[in-house]
Amino acid sequence: MGNFLFASVVTMLINQLTATVDGIIVGHIVCPDALAAITLFIPVSLVITAMNTFVGIGATILAAKAMGRRDKAAVSGILSTALACVLIVGVCFAVLGFLFSDTVTSWLTTDPHLAPQLKPYLVVMLGFAIMPMLSQFVNQCISVDGHPIKVTQAVVLIFITNTALDLLLVGVVGMGIQGSAIATICAYTVSILYLIRHLFSPQSDVKFRKPVFSKWLLPNLAQGTPMLISNVVLMLMLYTINTIVQNRLGHDGMFVMSVCMNILMIGLMLSNGFGETILSLGGFLYGQLDFTGTRMLVKRCLWCIVGITLTFSLFVILFPGLLTQLFGANTPELLALANTGVRIFIVCLTPVCLTFVMANLFQMVGRIALSPIVILLLPVSMLSLLWVFANSANESLIWYAFPVSGCVVLLVIYIITLILRIKSRPERLVPFLLLPMDNSNRLYEVSLKNDIQSFHKALSSIHDFIKPIEVAPKLRYHIEACTEELLLNTIQHAGIADNGRFTDMRLIQADDKISFSLKYEGKAFNPLTLAEDAKKIGMKIVTSYCYDMDYKYMYGQNMLFLSWATTTLPSDAPSLTENN
Repeated sequence: MGNFLFASVVTMLINQLTATVDGIIVGHIVCPDALAAITLFIPVSLVITAMNTFVGIGATILAAKAMGRRDKAAVSGILSTALACVLIVGVCFAVLGFLFSDTVTSWLTTDPHLAPQLKPYLVVMLGFAIMPMLSQFVNQCISVDGHPIKVTQAVVLIFITNTALDLLLVGVVGMGIQGSAIATICAYTVSILYLIRHLFSPQSDVKFRKPVFSKWLLPNLAQGTPMLISNVVLMLMLYTINTIVQNRLGHDGMFVMSVCMNILMIGLMLSNGFGETILSLGGFLYGQLDFTGTRMLVKRCLWCIVGITLTFSLFVILFPGLLTQLFGANTPELLALANTGVRIFIVCLTPVCLTFVMANLFQMVGRIALSPIVILLLPVSMLSLLWVFANSANESLIWYAFPVSGCVVLLVIYIITLILRIKSRPERLVPFLLLPMDNSNRLYEVSLKNDIQSFHKALSSIHDFIKPIEVAPKLRYHIEACTEELLLNTIQHAGIADNGRFTDMRLIQADDKISFSLKYEGKAFNPLTLAEDAKKIGMKIVTSYCYDMDYKYMYGQNMLFLSWATTTLPSDAPSLTENN
């Protein structure tokens, strides 16, 4: 969890920091209206993200679960089909950006201060939308493959490249807001080139083949639909908010809204980072029926996001001027207006972030219909209150619509989950999270301290677990022999003995199959790839007694997977008994 969570959250935050630095640079070097123009583009950006999640990124949820089952053929088919869809949608956006930029600009604003700033930015960002789309998709593929640190490295590269080109094209060359857009597209291109080499390396389990639309298109789109709805709802919500604020408070109010939106987008990127951790790593654990690990992961994610957002909110309430001046508030009147709005708005950060994380959680556990419902609650509440407050005599009441609606939505989510828990009885679910509390299958799982005594003690527990299972005696012996040899081989030869850490072992009976997994931190080492003459007798026993084996180094861990069908035994398996 440490490997994935840190990388995922940092990745999302740097992604948003890149956009925030764009705003700061154009706000100071160009003018405050240029910052407002970038904010006006956010609804279009969300449409691009919505389509990308619908046809591409949503499929990575299926891929993560397939990776947890070690179904590599499914992973390849899912992601190859998704990649083809991403490319098709990217071409459509290019046509829209280059041929219909005037129309799209007029949809977003007719303000004479803002429209001239928006159009050149929109042409580049929409015309070359394929680059950020591909970058996000490749990032997800690398994360599913178990290498989130590489994604973090690529995003840091985006930030450095974008900032350097921003300063060059906007500050030195004087290309204005269009230079900022070009810098962003170039940065995404560099990121793709950096990561693509991993996908074609032998270490990657993500292999792109011919897309299989007949098999995977509809399942991919079904997984992407909740996120599509979420992004479309968010886009419509922001578009409506921008319109109301422009009409009620003018371009100065739009500047304040731009600062608030940058705060909100940073929060959403933070929640997306935690949400991505739940979807990818949680999906991987859920696919392995590791409900204990899934619960631990989700609870820690929620506590982290509450702690971070509340701390940041307190800082903004105490020192709003530091933030508003950073974005270019350059007059006393604008500074006063911005400080008032930001102080009130920031209270919504924690409930809004939690709402989006909960939507990701519900999708991961298979409650796909609940995810978009949760997201829909936010605009319904927020826009209703915003319309009421915008028509009041006091203009500052507009900002109160955001914190009140966020708290209302969180309360409604709690009530919905309470009802679903009651309806699901006798199945036991974790309150608010709707995660299973019990595993209905036969399961033995333990974290072993990395010393020889703990590993030997686990061997007798494995025997007690397998003994009552109704399988052929020869198969029972094969399972016991393989698990014993792998445990002893790991503690003796993996370099982990007495390092103060733990090894996770799981043995589970489900769906006429017994599965064994072993996970431990350390340098990558795959004992299954040793040549026959290099294998010790223990590994020769394992490869003789189990034909369904796999190894993967992901999330900073070595992972070994073995499984046996309980209904059949290979006819050519060595005929041994316990007496041998």
